[in-house]
Amino acid sequence: MALNVGQLRSRIQSVFDQRLHATTQIANRIAQAYYAYAIAAQAPPGAPVILKGSESRMFEQALIALMDQRLAAAPAANSLAGAVAAFWMAPPVTTSAGGVVVSAATAAAVSKLVGTRASDASQASMALAQSLDLMTRMVIVANPFPLLPGPLF
Repeated sequence: MALNVGQLRSRIQSVFDQRLHATTQIANRIAQAYYAYAIAAQAPPGAPVILKGSESRMFEQALIALMDQRLAAAPAANSLAGAVAAFWMAPPVTTSAGGVVVSAATAAAVSKLVGTRASDASQASMALAQSLDLMTRMVIVANPFPLLPGPLF
C-alpha cells in the first residue's frame, strides 16, 4: 500500500461536511484522517513507516493552535507545514527497513496553499489534501546501506 491522496481528500471532505463547531473536534478528525493516510507510507517501496500514535496527537495540537489563531494565508500555510514536519520529525519516524526521516521540505506546498482560492468545502478539502500530500511526499528518509535515501511513497 502507498500514500493515497484521494482517500485523504475524502476523509477531510467528510470532516468539512459535518460542519462541526468545536475546533478540537475538527482538529482531531483532520489529524485522524492524516494519520490514516500517513500510516500507508513506505520508504523504500515495500518498507512501511512505523508510527507510534503520538504523531497524530502532536498534529492535532498544532491544528488547534492554527485554527485558534485565525492567521492570514501565508502564516497559516507555514504553520501547517510546521505541523507536518513535526509529525514526521519529532521524534523522527522510522521504517521497517531501518530508515529514519531526516528532513521534510514543505516550501512547494506552502506556496500552493497560499495561492489557493476555494469557494466551497469540496475545493477546500481537495486543496488541503493535495497540499498535505505534497508535503508528505517531500519527506526524505535515510536508509541503511545498501538502500538509498529517498522520499515517502
